[in-house]
Amino acid sequence: MKYRIATRIGSYIAVFGLMVALLPISAQTRDLKLGVVSPGRVLEKIPHTQEARERIEREFSSRTRQIKGEQEELQKLEEKFERDGAIMGSSERDRLERDVVTLKRSLKRDIDELREDRSLRENQELGELQTRIVEVIQAIGKEGKFDLILVDGVIYADKRVDVTDEVISRLTDEFKRSSKDRGSKR
Repeated sequence: MKYRIATRIGSYIAVFGLMVALLPISAQTRDLKLGVVSPGRVLEKIPHTQEARERIEREFSSRTRQIKGEQEELQKLEEKFERDGAIMGSSERDRLERDVVTLKRSLKRDIDELREDRSLRENQELGELQTRIVEVIQAIGKEGKFDLILVDGVIYADKRVDVTDEVISRLTDEFKRSSKDRGSKR
């Protein structure tokens, strides 16, 4: 089994090596049009990203306010316990201590749930943005008759092959058009 995998990997390496060796020959007969995109820079620059952040913030604002209220309540109970615990009766002190522990548990659970729900929502928004970015990159590739557009893992790219700004520009224009459409529908 291991021998077959090693043989198969060796075959892939040999085919890849042959392709790389033949690349200069084919490049001489035909100019390749290459492009490079920095998806991180695209996400950082397009207005879609900020809108998604604001949408998520609005979506979770009431739960965030609720948790802050619980944190303030917990702080008041802890201060009361510290301040008055020594002069309270044992049953009252025990009840207050149970209340503090119960509220801490509830608060921790609420914070964990909020963090998890928010993370899922952010990943959903990010996935949708990434899908749209890929669609725009593919459209630019087809329209510009690129042979290859690379993303991620590029250490250096000359400005002549970097199409990141074009992707940002298209997505920004698209965002502006869709914002106008949403504004006219209200």
